[in-house]
Amino acid sequence: MMETEVKLSRNRTFILMFIAGVFAVVGFSMFLTTVSWYAVTEMDSAAAVGLVLMAATIPRLLMMVFGGVLADKYKKTTIMFITNLTQGFLLLLLYLFVASDNLTLTILLVLAGIFGMLDAFFGPASSSLIPKIVAKAQLQRANAVFQGADQISFIIGPILAGVLMEAYSVAGSFLIATILVFFSAIFIFPPLIKEAAVEERTQQSPMQDLKDGLQYVRRSQFLLVGLLVLITLNFFVFGALHIAIPLLVDVHGGSPLNLSFMEASLGIGMLLGSMILGVYTIKRRRGAMTYTGCLPLLCSLLSLASFRT
Repeated sequence: MMETEVKLSRNRTFILMFIAGVFAVVGFSMFLTTVSWYAVTEMDSAAAVGLVLMAATIPRLLMMVFGGVLADKYKKTTIMFITNLTQGFLLLLLYLFVASDNLTLTILLVLAGIFGMLDAFFGPASSSLIPKIVAKAQLQRANAVFQGADQISFIIGPILAGVLMEAYSVAGSFLIATILVFFSAIFIFPPLIKEAAVEERTQQSPMQDLKDGLQYVRRSQFLLVGLLVLITLNFFVFGALHIAIPLLVDVHGGSPLNLSFMEASLGIGMLLGSMILGVYTIKRRRGAMTYTGCLPLLCSLLSLASFRT
């Protein structure tokens, strides 16, 4: 049920979802950092790093649209809870395989692919849940708080993973990520949130909803251009960076902590970009968005330069 005339800081449902989101994002970013370091050091293969990160991210991107369709048709808290619970068990399996030294590239690819695919359901569900639990006047602020927390979590996760791998082991980092994701599932447990029933709509299959959504995007030139920009950035810039960073750290004899700082620099760039867009009145939107989109890349290059020195 939507909370009306209640401050966000006192909105119990929003706080529970906020905490669950932070735990989930920190756990996911820890997983990405840890699995990339494991691939480049334990498997000693540059190809393994690319394959593992592709397995973790491509299914996530492909399933994101379908995750949005499901979030419109079913209870968001149920989707988020099942997603986190399943991811927690996958991370637990990953920890057990690493701890027993039985993890192979095939097993890692399968677990990474399923984990990434499941993450595609959590994001759309959490975003579409916010309008149901806060007043309309608070919606913009609630979204800003939630998105800001996500970006900060993407900074905290790699640093935490690096510290744990440096001080303990790769298995220890996987274990903490497992615990965090399970905590996320606890905080988003449906009986705690008490989400309102899904509104009745025209009865049609999720696939038909997906087709209708794709047709809507095709009719919008703005959305098509936006999707093209996002695909290009993720494929040629961010994807290449995520694969190159662990390889560069390993080539220069770096440690897990060095890797974590490199990964966190991407999150810092995204956070700075969001802050600039939030406080700056964009008169020339295209130019401002272009410069802001370059911030993560700039932070990564500066981090690399300081690392080499």
